[in-house]
Amino acid sequence: MAGQAPGRERWLPVVGFEGEYEVSDRGRVRSLDRILIHKNGFMRRVRGRLLTPYPITGGYLAFRARRRPTTVHSAVMAAFVGPRPHGMEILHWDGDPSNNHLENLRYGTPAENQDDSIRHGRHGYATRRVCPRNHRLVPPNLVPGRAKQGIRWCRACNRAKAQLHYYQKQGVVLDLQVESDRHYAQIMAPDPVLAPPIPGPANPKLTLDRARAAARPGGGVR
Repeated sequence: MAGQAPGRERWLPVVGFEGEYEVSDRGRVRSLDRILIHKNGFMRRVRGRLLTPYPITGGYLAFRARRRPTTVHSAVMAAFVGPRPHGMEILHWDGDPSNNHLENLRYGTPAENQDDSIRHGRHGYATRRVCPRNHRLVPPNLVPGRAKQGIRWCRACNRAKAQLHYYQKQGVVLDLQVESDRHYAQIMAPDPVLAPPIPGPANPKLTLDRARAAARPGGGVR
């Protein structure tokens, strides 16, 4: 099996279900031979078996222990590494949430988990093609600093939000869609000299009175 650790497979009890379930360093789970005592006092012998984990949200694998859903990767880490430190998450080195071999798992911070998802191309901001305001996420309409990190953020919307924040302090309310569309047109223009002017801090000739006029219904910048 690809990624399988060499040597003999090791099994340890699933934390919280000792004597009932075991997990291996290869991410497999099995139940053990045991006697179940029902509420009416009836006892029944149950033979152990290898469990078949089922997929859950995000592509992770889980199994049921006493009818309680438990993720395989958390069972592996708890058994072989120890309790998860406060504020830490379980990370998969190869980005495959179904690969629960011990060597593929580690504890890490949420920031490290996000960096991993970006590196593996699984982060939502790393794969999207348009922003919520329907601007194409292609150069030059990408925030440069975020683009270096693999995150596709809309440069036009980023500029428009900064502009709206500036004018809100002055008591002027502008429409984010309209302003971001204007920034997008300027950013994507083949010749910036011919691009339409953008009202706001980037255009110091636009006075505050003219901005208020542009924000009023039926108003406009002349």
